[in-house]
Amino acid sequence: MLEPEHTNYKGAKFLAAHWTRMGPPPPRKRSHNYYNTGGASFRRTPMLSMGQQKHFRYSLREIFARHQLDPKVADPLGGALFAKGSRNSLDDAKDFVEEKVREGVIKPELADDLFTLLDRFSTWR
Repeated sequence: MLEPEHTNYKGAKFLAAHWTRMGPPPPRKRSHNYYNTGGASFRRTPMLSMGQQKHFRYSLREIFARHQLDPKVADPLGGALFAKGSRNSLDDAKDFVEEKVREGVIKPELADDLFTLLDRFSTWR
């Protein structure tokens, strides 16, 4: 019978005897995520937190009301802002806001408040 090198481990003699009769244990099964190296195929980006959607929309309405933005402009702007922030990324949403400032639809003060709001409700996904 094969004697183990270190006998101070509890059960080492049993394991050595077991391996000689049965052979070594089978290799461990690969995890489901074995081939995911976390490389360039997937990068996390900041996006809007979907769990705080109601809070975001409420804060957005408050900002629009404080800046006295016309509801005909505010509703589509808020929907597009949320869609871009939650589906694409916050960078796309901020680019959209900057584009609306260049077009003259919204004022730069409102854009600053919207940037702050987007950063407050962001998460990494």
